[in-house]
Amino acid sequence: MSSEMKSDEDQVAKTKENQNRDWKEQIKNKGYQYIETYHFVSKGKNFNQRNYGVTVDYRFLRVIQQLDFLESQQIQFYMNIFKDVYKDVKLAAGFCHFFAEFWTQSTESLSFNINPNFSGNTQISNFNQYQVNRNQDYYQIQNQVFYSKQNDMNENKNKHDESREIKQQKQNLNNNQETNGNNNSSIIKGSDSQQIDENKKQTDENKHSSNIQGTDSQQIDEIKKQTDENKHSSNIQGTNSQQIDENKKQTDENKHSSNIQGTDSQQIDEIKKQTDENKHSSNIQGTNSQQIDENKKQTDENKHSSNIQGTDSQQIDEIKKQTDENKHSSNIQGTNSQQIDENKKQTDENKHSSNIQGTDSQQIDEIKKQTDENKHSSNIQGTNSQQIDENKKQTDENKHSSNIQGTDSQQIDEIKKQTDENKHSSNIQGTNSQQIDENKKQTDENKHSSNIQGTDSQQIDEIKKQTDENKHSSNIQGTNSQQIDENKKQTDENKHSSNIQGTDSQQIDEIKKQTDENKHSSNIQGTNSQQIDENKKQTDENKHSSNIQGTDSQQIDEIKKQTDENKHSSNIQGTNSQQIDENKKQTDENKHSSNIQGTDSQQIDEIKKQTDENKHSSNIQGTNSQQIDENKKQTDENKHSSNIQGTDSQQIDEIKKQTDENKHSSNIQGTDSQQIDENKKQTDENKHSSNIQGTDSQQIDEIKKQTDENQHSSNIQGSDSQQIDENKKQTDENKHSSNIQGTDSQQIDEIKKQTDENKHSSNIQGTNSQQNDEIKKQIDENQHSSIIKGTDSQYNDDIKEQTNFNQASQKLQIHDSKYNDVNKYQNFNQQHMQQAQQQQIQQTFVQPQNQINAQPPQKTFTFKIINMSIEEPVKKQKFQINKLPDLLHQVAQMNGLSSKDDLKNQDFLYFPINLSQAHWISVVVNLRDKIIYYFDSYYEQVEEDVREGIYIILKSLDFNSNIFRFETKWNKQYNGYDCGIFILLSLLHTFQGDLKYSYNQARASEFRNRILYDLAMVASQVNLSKELFESILK
Repeated sequence: MSSEMKSDEDQVAKTKENQNRDWKEQIKNKGYQYIETYHFVSKGKNFNQRNYGVTVDYRFLRVIQQLDFLESQQIQFYMNIFKDVYKDVKLAAGFCHFFAEFWTQSTESLSFNINPNFSGNTQISNFNQYQVNRNQDYYQIQNQVFYSKQNDMNENKNKHDESREIKQQKQNLNNNQETNGNNNSSIIKGSDSQQIDENKKQTDENKHSSNIQGTDSQQIDEIKKQTDENKHSSNIQGTNSQQIDENKKQTDENKHSSNIQGTDSQQIDEIKKQTDENKHSSNIQGTNSQQIDENKKQTDENKHSSNIQGTDSQQIDEIKKQTDENKHSSNIQGTNSQQIDENKKQTDENKHSSNIQGTDSQQIDEIKKQTDENKHSSNIQGTNSQQIDENKKQTDENKHSSNIQGTDSQQIDEIKKQTDENKHSSNIQGTNSQQIDENKKQTDENKHSSNIQGTDSQQIDEIKKQTDENKHSSNIQGTNSQQIDENKKQTDENKHSSNIQGTDSQQIDEIKKQTDENKHSSNIQGTNSQQIDENKKQTDENKHSSNIQGTDSQQIDEIKKQTDENKHSSNIQGTNSQQIDENKKQTDENKHSSNIQGTDSQQIDEIKKQTDENKHSSNIQGTNSQQIDENKKQTDENKHSSNIQGTDSQQIDEIKKQTDENKHSSNIQGTDSQQIDENKKQTDENKHSSNIQGTDSQQIDEIKKQTDENQHSSNIQGSDSQQIDENKKQTDENKHSSNIQGTDSQQIDEIKKQTDENKHSSNIQGTNSQQNDEIKKQIDENQHSSIIKGTDSQYNDDIKEQTNFNQASQKLQIHDSKYNDVNKYQNFNQQHMQQAQQQQIQQTFVQPQNQINAQPPQKTFTFKIINMSIEEPVKKQKFQINKLPDLLHQVAQMNGLSSKDDLKNQDFLYFPINLSQAHWISVVVNLRDKIIYYFDSYYEQVEEDVREGIYIILKSLDFNSNIFRFETKWNKQYNGYDCGIFILLSLLHTFQGDLKYSYNQARASEFRNRILYDLAMVASQVNLSKELFESILK
């Protein structure tokens, strides 16, 4: 059974592979781009194509791959593809926003219909979740199996081609061996004429010499017998004339010596046979052209000479065949490029390569090919560094070791260790100790490395780094070290700070301190040094202005309090002279600023009109509509509170006394430089100005002293009705104008008129009509409340008792000699002396009552809502029927029809519907069979508004909606993001004529994972034919 299942799976995989190859090859042959799904993240970031009225880009396709909620552009794109492919089907599909423009969705009904079921339906059973995960895993495994099989097939093809080539090469070699079996010449160069004569004599005497190296104990016994027969053997390799004389003496003394190295027991048997046949072999190396003639004669005598060094059991079998065929092989050393050509021919015929020394890079390429065909490696001596690299790779593939000659003592130790580790290491001759160390390391690391030539060390290092770093990383180019340092600093410094640009080095230091203290400070950009100086002056004059930069810790505390009250602080960026104007406006927005700057004659005229209307208004400057709203709330809550900033409870008591005593002080601030000098003198004389902001305990002590000295200050604001009557009399009698600076003669005349008409008006500038209305209401509600905040309940009760006393005490205070003319007001003082004495007597009984509670408790307020009225908005109509004809006309044009009347002749109408931007449903109207199909893959209930809307559409098309049958289709989805896939499947099955609509979650998952991606990739570049579309679906 398992074999049958495997065969069936293989057939399915083959058929899918063939189908995929067919349409993918068609796309690639036409020059269109196709990116596999597993490569799209890395290669598809620049993908951007437009077709079927929609742009398909990286984000479009990632929504499909990441299992995200399909948006209207994805739905519309696939609807257009289906309509273009199935042109013969009479189906008119509405666009995605059709129902949203026709139907006004009610949020109450949606929340009632959707939300209660959402919590229950989202709890999917473990079985359903298991099926979803299993389907996803199945498709992933199927794709992996498909691509792995494809790779295996490609590898098998390559192996099959290689084996075919090897067989052909073997046949060619066998044919060449048969034709050139007994024609084996040897090129022997490098010995002089004396060597030739000595070799003749030696070959006559040593008829049975043979070089045997590396034999074991059995070889030694065999060699002893051989040396008895061959009494005159001598090893002659590369010797000159002096070596020949020495060899003569040595051969006379050591008649039975033999060099035995490197052959095994099987070699001994072969050597026995060979020595019987080859009685006259001699190792001749380095002979010149004369040697060649002598060697020819010698090879006629010694027909079976062969040098066998380091061969294994496989080499011996090869040697047997070779020695029968090739009786005259010789060792060739010191060959040049001409020898390489001869070696090529010889290696094709003779599978056993000769010892090659001093070959160049061209020999290496030939040796590589030879070693692939002939598994028996040749002895390479004197190769350069490139030959060593090639030999290293060759020795890993070809495990047959070669003889090592010419190595020094260090090389021998290294080679011993290397031969223990690498049993099949290559024979390297002429290499130095450094090459051996490099060969050891390289052979351990690169056992199966490919032949790499021409790459330098830098390329290797770069490739290593690149492959380690860029496994899945994106290509990052162009970043320098400076950008990284700047980004680090910027992210450390600007965690909560706003964008600061254009500031110089000094500003940056100040901004750093400011951002540490003020975490939510406004954005400051482009301020220059002049602005800083102006801001300093402004902060000195206006201690409670909102725009403060570089303030110290005290200013920050004041700003915090001010920002709690004034919630509408403005962000200042890049201000120059315009910032100064904005600062002026902002200081006007601070509710309690009393600084009056630079009033001209026009302001005085406005003050006249304003004071006629607002007789009891407080000092309000430049407040805007937002401040008025805040004043409303403040006046509702604090009906008797006055706007006092920065003063503590002690200041309030002092201000109470001071306002009773100082009837004539005027609040004038913000004059120009001349006014500032005059203000300095005035502040030395008049230490008790009424506006006190931010004073500390020392100021309170000074205010106490000032109230004792200045008994005739006259500015009274917020006094009650009794105080107003007394002030009227006082203003008629006391014609002492307040300290007015910076005003011209016209201002003085206007102020006189103003004081006669507006007896109790305060200096009001910049108020608008809305402020006047609000102030009138406040005056009606707060009947002349005093500007006192934080007083206790007992003080408010005592105000009524003290009003009689305050009326007289405010009139009859002893005037100071510095400010008042005693002679002028002597009569006035005498008239009121008696009243003052009576009031002092009363004060002795009244004041102790105020001193009973030094720290009265704060007043608490309770509010009770008596009545509340809510006006319900006018309900909109559920369906905008007046838009319906135009919408149907658009649907007809999108489907290639002329008017909405042509929709009657269609077989099907299709409407995608989005419920509250959270869920897709669809409706298919079968006009031919008079059936309405309602599709909802998540909620098993019908939205009644949708049903009613479909009937209205049918009625507008002159259909009788009563004859249509309503059917529901609950093709269930098991996740929260495939509702868009289900409505696309309902449309596709309608186009295909499958009105049973038998699709499920498994089909939807397959449709999403494979089909939608392929359709988007191909259809974004070319219009699909029906054949290509169906091949992609299959």
